[in-house]
Amino acid sequence: MDNLLKLVTSSEFLSTLDGFSGSNQVVVKELERIKTTFTTPWGTYVYVKMPFGLMNVGATFQSAMDVAFAGYINYFIVVYQDDVTVFSRKINDHFRHLERMLVRCRVYVISLNPNKCHFGVQMAKLLGHIVLKEGVMIDSKRVESINKVPILRNKKGVQFFFGKINIIRIFLFNFFELTIPITSILKKDQVIKWEEASIQDFNGIKEALKHAPILEAPNYKKFFQMFSFSSENTIASILLRKDDEGAEREIAFFSKELQGGEFKYTFIEKKEFSLVKATKFFRPYILSSKVVSYVPHTMVKDILLEMEVSRKRCRWVNQLQEYDMDIQTMKLIIGLGLAKLMGERNLQTIEVNEVEGEMMDVLENW
Repeated sequence: MDNLLKLVTSSEFLSTLDGFSGSNQVVVKELERIKTTFTTPWGTYVYVKMPFGLMNVGATFQSAMDVAFAGYINYFIVVYQDDVTVFSRKINDHFRHLERMLVRCRVYVISLNPNKCHFGVQMAKLLGHIVLKEGVMIDSKRVESINKVPILRNKKGVQFFFGKINIIRIFLFNFFELTIPITSILKKDQVIKWEEASIQDFNGIKEALKHAPILEAPNYKKFFQMFSFSSENTIASILLRKDDEGAEREIAFFSKELQGGEFKYTFIEKKEFSLVKATKFFRPYILSSKVVSYVPHTMVKDILLEMEVSRKRCRWVNQLQEYDMDIQTMKLIIGLGLAKLMGERNLQTIEVNEVEGEMMDVLENW
């Protein structure tokens, strides 16, 4: 999903088209139709067109759409199930791309719903998010819906809330750290009890969504900046780039809850693990670009450069070698990313200040 959003951002013109009745446009093989048999008071029937609800319907329909638009996908078209998005940088190119797409629809007998098609717009809804030239932004309707959720009194309610915020986690730094109070409630035999601190965390998630940034479209002509952190339970990272005015802009967030043996990693190993996992997650952005990676402790860089390391660290070093990466020790608070880590996220870019004394202690605890 992230790759689809990345492809569409920075495009000047967008057209979104919706397939009519989705999977019902796919013909079921005659020999396979008996498997779709169903009985009614008026007789026994089989499906000629693929119905909703069968196993592998989603995968089969996606495969059919991939075949129909082969050669165009990822160049000027992205397809997710019955949602087709055509994206272009110039209006003349957009007309040509639309024509090619519609010709394919005629060839493969794909029907579109005219009531759900939007042509030549500069802002469109894709995969539940708002896509525009500057990047990807959160859908305000989703934020409004989440803000209306009251304090939850049972596990089903908690699961419902978690499902609503999970799709927009790409806009939240260290999503899993923010949601630990919620996920802990879902553990087996856990009694739901809302204390004052838990209520503050619950409302804190809602507040963070109100200030969710626009995830900027990547500029591969400039180098990226990546900051990696770890805590007792999670690892997190943020990918930034500088705009023309020198301000840092968020491109993507990454976070992961530690599992199993990962909890046993030492303080430094968690820092290294965060760096390795972040580079893997950001790989589509940084593989062919220069990236400056900031780590919160000098030992992380020193250990990664050692000649004699454990097998685990050897694997990590091998994974990092495919990137054009300069690892530096974090000595500065740069822009929004680190301001957020301090728990003082501001919508304006803060000035660059040196981290000294207690501030460095705070960073090293991540």
